[in-house]
Amino acid sequence: MPEHPAKIILPRLLLVSGTGRNSGKTTLACSLIERHKKNSPITAIKIAPHYHHIEADNEILVHNKHYQIIRETMNDTAKDSSKMLKAGAREVFYVQTDDESLQQAFKDLQDYLSPDDMYICESGGLRHVIKPGVFLMIHNQEKTEIKKSAEKLIAMADQVITRQDDKLDFDVKRIYIEQAKWKMK
Repeated sequence: MPEHPAKIILPRLLLVSGTGRNSGKTTLACSLIERHKKNSPITAIKIAPHYHHIEADNEILVHNKHYQIIRETMNDTAKDSSKMLKAGAREVFYVQTDDESLQQAFKDLQDYLSPDDMYICESGGLRHVIKPGVFLMIHNQEKTEIKKSAEKLIAMADQVITRQDDKLDFDVKRIYIEQAKWKMK
């Protein structure tokens, strides 16, 4: 991934990342979707560097040796993308990609995104190529180890949120939409 600041500015994107697994990223994303879905259509995106089994009911939009782009169609599974759909996202996309192909995968994903929607994306690596309207990082206090990839992102975050005892030290009311841009009080 490039070490330089992102050159693509996407104010319609709110990006959520974490310092490790089970940090509360999806819980926060779902809370934001539930809060803002009445004011603006929300498209949710989950980007993962590892590959999972894809349910037969989901729609595979792009499939090549470097990445897959899948439209989530089920809101009744335990998958993060399914939870986002259940929370009220108009559409949810799941992207599986290696780091080297992330920028191209996101470029291809844009062919499927409504230009009028607001976007909430769960990804760490995407911050290296895009400057979102708001970038939130979550650190689970119960896990002392921070992923190496997350260490570089902490300084780029608009807010580092702490999770302790399954609670986030962040009020989602601080996040708002103004003139098609995610903003934070």
